Amino acid sequence: MGQRGFWDEQQRVAKLKEKKPVLQRLSESIPWDSYRLLKLATPGAFTFILDASKEVPRRVSHPSRKSIGLRVPDHRVIHALLAEHGQPLLATTLILPNAEAPLNDAEEIHAHLASELAGVIDAGACAGTPTTVIDLTPMRTGEAPDIMRKGAGDWTSLGL
Repeated sequence: MGQRGFWDEQQRVAKLKEKKPVLQRLSESIPWDSYRLLKLATPGAFTFILDASKEVPRRVSHPSRKSIGLRVPDHRVIHALLAEHGQPLLATTLILPNAEAPLNDAEEIHAHLASELAGVIDAGACAGTPTTVIDLTPMRTGEAPDIMRKGAGDWTSLGL
């Protein structure tokens, strides 16, 4: 499927779904304290773990925890794609088999995977430091969020 076909299919699927806010479609229930942290830290260098809703395909949620990671980067190209598409985008860190580090250069990605991809958008290299990962799922039972990985996001600015 070409790039145009991909976007056409994404738009068709989006029209079939109930028009709920994106966060409600991705996560079952977000306590107020969790929502406050999300608003405070996004866009930014954080990834938040949330309980996945039934609308999230099983293949993209954590298999045993039924959770998803939500990331809203502070990047103009991503914001333009989201504005154009009007839906969340699914993405992952690209680490090839037997590689230790993720691919981060558009030309290198194209060289390795051109036959597998509809296209590569070159928006410059990503930051070398990974995001700070914060698990918000404990907050549904009144517990504190869990910092799973300390990275580029300053968790102390969130009061954690």
